[in-house]
Formats: sequence, C-alpha cells, structure tokens
Amino acid sequence: MRAHFIRFVWAVLGLAGLASSEASQSKSRSFFDPEASPFGIHNPKIPDRPYDGAPLFGKLPLGYDAPADVSRVGAKWSRYCGFEGLVWDLVEKEPGEYDWSRTDYMFGEAVKSGLNLTVVVMGFNRRDQPKVKAEGFGLSMKAPNDLPAFLRFLRSAVERYDGDGIDDAPGSPRVDYWEIENEVDFGVFWRDTPEHYARLLAQSYRTIKKTNPNAKVLISATAGPGAIPGFDNFFPRIFSALEKMKRNPGERFFDILSFHVYSQNAAALSFLKPHLERLRREWAKWGYGSIPIWLTETATHSGKPKGGVAQADMLRERTEAQQAAEVIKVYVGALASGVSKIFWVTLTEWYGFGGQINGFWDNVGLIKNPLAGGRSYSKISYYAYKKMVETLEGSDWSKTEIVWEKDGVYAYKFTKAGKPVWVAWNDSGAPAQVALSNIPLDSLAITEAVPLGVTGKDVKDDSTAFSVRRAAASNGRAVVSLSSGSPVFIEPFADISSANRQR
Repeated sequence: MRAHFIRFVWAVLGLAGLASSEASQSKSRSFFDPEASPFGIHNPKIPDRPYDGAPLFGKLPLGYDAPADVSRVGAKWSRYCGFEGLVWDLVEKEPGEYDWSRTDYMFGEAVKSGLNLTVVVMGFNRRDQPKVKAEGFGLSMKAPNDLPAFLRFLRSAVERYDGDGIDDAPGSPRVDYWEIENEVDFGVFWRDTPEHYARLLAQSYRTIKKTNPNAKVLISATAGPGAIPGFDNFFPRIFSALEKMKRNPGERFFDILSFHVYSQNAAALSFLKPHLERLRREWAKWGYGSIPIWLTETATHSGKPKGGVAQADMLRERTEAQQAAEVIKVYVGALASGVSKIFWVTLTEWYGFGGQINGFWDNVGLIKNPLAGGRSYSKISYYAYKKMVETLEGSDWSKTEIVWEKDGVYAYKFTKAGKPVWVAWNDSGAPAQVALSNIPLDSLAITEAVPLGVTGKDVKDDSTAFSVRRAAASNGRAVVSLSSGSPVFIEPFADISSANRQR
C-alpha cells in the first residue's frame, strides 16, 4: 500500500503547447468563435416538428430535448445521426419528390439556438433497396444501387442547407459539416464492403464540395475498441480503395477523421492515448496524419445498467459523481491529445435504446429520462459539464499543454484570455501533489469540478455547488494537493467569483 505517497511535479509553463491540428490551421480565428469550441452533444432526442401546435400542443414529449436545452448546458455543437440525421429514405419517398419538412425544422431550430451541426448522411432508401431491413434503432443498409439518384438527393440537401440564400430552407439554416454514414466497421449500420463504402464516400465528397466548397466532410467514425475489431479489418481496405480513385496524388475524399470510445476506455487516459496513437499510425500510413480528429461519440454511465453490451465495465454500478468526474477527464484528456471536438452521448438519457430498457445506453446522458420510472432531473454530470464549459470555453486551444501524465497523476494547462487555467486529478490511489510555476498572482483558487451531492437533485444552486479552496503562491509557484479521483480547476485567485462557497 502506497500510503502517504507524494508526487511533486514542477511545471514550467513556458513549454510549447500541444496544438490540435484544426486549431493550428485556424490561427486567425477568434478563440470565442462558437465554431472553434470543442464542446458537443451527440444526438439529443429532438422533436421533428413544431411543438407549439398539434399534435404536441406546446409541450415536448417526455424524454425529448429542445435544441435550446443543448445550448443551455454550454455545448456549441450537436451531432445529428440516425433518424435525426439526413436519411434519404425519409426525404425522397417518391422519385424526385423531396419532403424537407423534418430536416428544415430540426436543422433550423438547432441553428436558431446557436448550435453548429455535424449531420450524418445515411444513404438508405426503401425504393432503392426493397429487400434491406429498416432497423428500429437505425438503418441497416448497403451502398445505394442507384448512386446517381442518391447524389442528386445529396446535392439538393447540401444546397438547401448551405446558407447562401439560394434555394435555401426557410431561414437559411447552415450546415457545413457532413459525415458519410456511421460506424461502417461495426457491422450494424453498414452491411456492405469497405470498397463500396469508399466509392460512396468519394462520390459524396465530390458532390458536397462542388455544391458547397466551404463544407467539410467527415469519413465515417470508427466504432469503439474492445469487442469490436472492425477498424483493423475495414478501414485499411477503405483507404486502399480510395487511393485507386484519386484523379491526382493530392486528392482527398474527407476533411476530418473521427472515432468513438466509451466507458472506462474513454475515461482512462492509460487506454485512450495508446488507442488514439494506434489510430493515428494507421491513418498516417495513408497520408492522413495531419487531418483534424474528432471524438464524435463518447460517454460513461451512472446507475446500474441491466445489459445491452458485452463489456463488463459497462454494467458495473457507478455513482453520478463518478460519471461527472469522467466527463471532465474525457474532455480534458482528449483535448490534450490533439482532439478538436468531443461529443458526449447524450443530453437527456435515451429510453429503451436498441430495444434494451435500462441498458448501458439508457444511463449515459446528463439528464434523467422521466420515462425510466421517475421524474426528470439534471444529473451531477450535467452541472460538471456546464462548469467545465464555463471555465474552459474561449481558451486558445492551440496552446494547450500537458503538464504531467505519469503514475496516475494528470495535470494540464489551458490559456484563456491570456491567463492560465489548470485542470488536474489524481487516479494513483494515494495522496499526491502537483507543483505549478509561472503563476501570475500571489494565490490560486482551486475549484472542485464535481459539485457536492449524491445526485443532481441535491444541487439547488449551481453557482454555489462547487467547493473552492485557496492555495498561496510564492515567487510564482504553488503546491496543490490532489484528493483521489475528482478533478479540480486551478485558476489565479482574481478569476474566481467571491460568491462561490469556500471549503
């Protein structure tokens, strides 16, 4: 037992930052530009029609979120996937006749609420593939048989949502980020060959770029690691097929890479970083080493799920506070590893996802679903997410620095409005300290990133829910003690409101 273990980390804060690829390519962009924000929510359950009239009569259905709810927690991005995405089958039900009412409403409401959207395109259509089964939680499909018809649909969609005022949807909502299919290596949403996916991606990319040169295209995200070996079997064949389709050596067929990782695989940097490094090595083999990387689905759970997954750690009982701490660790760890955007799954918990009630996927959201046998309330993770955004949003992400990553102790430095903000935590299982240098003031405020309480129902006022303590700085240096597990935000004293309660 390593009782009384103490670790000192002297961090010279003038070190070169670890810039994300996307941030380094956008040095002229304002750091308060919402599009530069890394904070996203994946697939909130949103209504597909106005709820101020029939049939909803002014009330959201139970378990649904309005896009404004996503903005309220601080997220600047949302990823619309599955039935919330752009599904050919739901728009073109008769040849050449497009019904945009669903996507006009969903995309328009999101943009009005201040959200940037990345939308997953699904190329399934019952007329095109009458023998393919439409699943209840997604669409199992193959590449379109009539690819020209699909590309005409895609061209119309991109034009409708490019915000240029020509042939736009009402209000000219703008969608600049399109992902072609989802988790094609998983074997559920895509049931076709890597080569057929590569052809679909290449033709979709050319169509999107010709229609809206400002648009960005994401290749399908790779599914999470663990019981899913699909990446190694699938993506190299996609990249190989794409090489053969190039019209010139510099041609690219996507602008952004993305991956998914869940549960303890996401929260443990000892796993996340090597996994990401392995993906990067494979991407670099094919010339994609400098392309921005997004984490478009990630989550851990609270409660005790009953099933629906293979990995045992996805079924262990976990407290709301544990999940809240992991929200911070996932985002901060991914940002420090060069990931540009991170999308948590999801806002209000899903209910009966994939036909499994109270499975893993029903327990990963930030708000309790009232359909799950109780009243809805914001979980502790909701308040932690909101606090994280309030503390870090507006940082110069290109200046993110790794202060310490060793022996279960983690510390990172962000720069916001020219001032330092550190995030640190201790997973070593023993007492630890982190020593910081180049502190601009004579004291620090250390804010617990997880609010007090057993559940979110205990949080009555989130402005006073986070414990704050002080640490003196001398000659620009200070030593901060880290208790086990829970992250802290460390800021020069003047940056913390006196309204916060001190511990």
